[in-house]
Amino acid sequence: MEFGPMSSQSRDAALPRAATNVICIIIRFAALFHDADQI
Repeated sequence: MEFGPMSSQSRDAALPRAATNVICIIIRFAALFHDADQI
């Protein structure tokens, strides 16, 4: 971890990135369940 003027910016940027990853995972699981229902 870097401690300096960039550390706070990188920490703030990591939150939207984590949220995007969670949303992508949810969409992926939703697509799997949707395909399973069609079969």
